[in-house]
Amino acid sequence: MKSFIRNLTPRGEVFLVFAIWIGLGITAQNLGRHLMPGAPLKGEFSNLGQMGLAIYELLVLALVFLYIGRIRGWSFASFGFQISWKWTGLGVLLFVPTK
Repeated sequence: MKSFIRNLTPRGEVFLVFAIWIGLGITAQNLGRHLMPGAPLKGEFSNLGQMGLAIYELLVLALVFLYIGRIRGWSFASFGFQISWKWTGLGVLLFVPTK
């Protein structure tokens, strides 16, 4: 499996990441429907449910990138990520709720 991932083209790698990322969500959703067949399906979406789904998908995406990146020998330094107070402060300001 590792040699397969190392030999992927960039396009193939993107396809693999999306297939795992989206595939896990679809599989979990379908598995939940099969395990609880009598559960009602609601047409409503709650903010809390959507936030949980977004966090779950971002977590899965990060784990897939970390796994594939480790196999290919990448590190955070290769992406150019540098933590600075300026950008951290800007991120906190963007997160503060307004009315």
